[in-house]
Amino acid sequence: MSVPTYDKLIEHVLRVLAQHPDGVPIAGVYEEVANRVGLTVEEKAELLPSGSQAIYKNRVGWAYQRLRRAGLAVPLPHRVWQITQAGLAFASKYETIPPDEVERLAQASEKTERIDRNDPEVARACIEAMYPDVEARLGCLRWLADAVVYVHGRESACWGVTLHRRFVRFNVGRMLSLDLIPGEVRLGLAVASLTADDKAALDEHAQWSTGEPFAVTRECRVCVLPVALLLDRAGSLRPAWLEFLRIAVRTGRQTPFRRSHSPGVVTFIESALGRSLPAPNTTSPTTTTTRRRTGSRKATKPRASMASCPP
Repeated sequence: MSVPTYDKLIEHVLRVLAQHPDGVPIAGVYEEVANRVGLTVEEKAELLPSGSQAIYKNRVGWAYQRLRRAGLAVPLPHRVWQITQAGLAFASKYETIPPDEVERLAQASEKTERIDRNDPEVARACIEAMYPDVEARLGCLRWLADAVVYVHGRESACWGVTLHRRFVRFNVGRMLSLDLIPGEVRLGLAVASLTADDKAALDEHAQWSTGEPFAVTRECRVCVLPVALLLDRAGSLRPAWLEFLRIAVRTGRQTPFRRSHSPGVVTFIESALGRSLPAPNTTSPTTTTTRRRTGSRKATKPRASMASCPP
């Protein structure tokens, strides 16, 4: 047999979590799901084309993400997944989850809702709901604030922060660079700049993106990792993060997502951390001029770039 697709693993992940209502380490979920499915040693050793992670671990991770999006599971500190009360009720409702329910869960996605992106109180409520633990919340905000200062110093119009109801996105150039999501972060990294130890830790405890790397560069990948892992390894992960940002800045002088920039997030971060942050330059980049033979000047418009990911 081959490794099942992630939708076929949704019920297995739910059942494992239901057996451990107080939470179970991610590594334990991997092992128990593999045992439930009956994977062989060889199948467990199969890697993604990038070589970054075992295929079965990656698919277990995506199955968990669908449960989380449906409100049936949540992440806890120290790389632990936990079923919610809604998840327990859902698991007890069915002896075997019907195919139509599996399909609904597999297609679960974050819904973008209209919110006031200028209001720092709206940003505060959303971010505090994502990170109830103060230390975790401040650690994530510092990570984002440092990135804003770093990128702004290189190109003031290439970045933007977008507030959604359940996550905050930091785009740089044409690249998704950072998502703050409940209990976790989605982070872009220059893989070649990772230490062997950090690479091993991410392979074991994080979830690497599937499919091809960024269309604009094959040097970078995105992974979803628990906040605790990010804060534990912040110092050693920083070089790979900064290299990612340097590459991202080169993909566009002005981010195509500038219209969704959320000043309220920046204001809230300033208040939470007690530091000032720059605002992105949302006007068009300075135009170049050329002189016609007649002596008149004509503005040359910058060429628009395609976005590689939605805001």
